This record gives sequence, C-alpha cells and structure tokens, in this order.
Amino acid sequence: MKNSTDEASALPCGIGSCATAQREKGWSWKHICEKIGGYSDVLIVGAIMGQMKLTKPQAANAAELF
Repeated sequence: MKNSTDEASALPCGIGSCATAQREKGWSWKHICEKIGGYSDVLIVGAIMGQMKLTKPQAANAAELF
C-alpha cells in the first residue's frame, strides 16, 4: 500500500527564495497559480508558503517556474 506522502511533493525551493522570485519578477499570485496548475489557488499559495504539499506534477511545474 502506498503512503499518501509518496504521492505529494514539497515545494522545490525555499519559502524565501520563492517569495523573492515573485517580487523580483513582478508575478501575481494568480500568474503563479496558473503556471503551477491544478487545484485551488488557496492550496497552491499555501504550498508555496510551506503549509501544504503539491502533487509531483505541480512540484515539477513550480520547479520550472522558480
């Protein structure tokens, strides 16, 4: 049986570096959520802030974005 944590991945960058990239590039949260894709924007922002986890495809999109 697979553990649920096998299916989810933590964000590939540290919280500070993601927030810095967002400010430096002038990205809105909406833009970031569209690029990462998937579920609710609230869940994606929560993952970026370190409170939630992304799925593996979402984590791959976040790694490419950041």
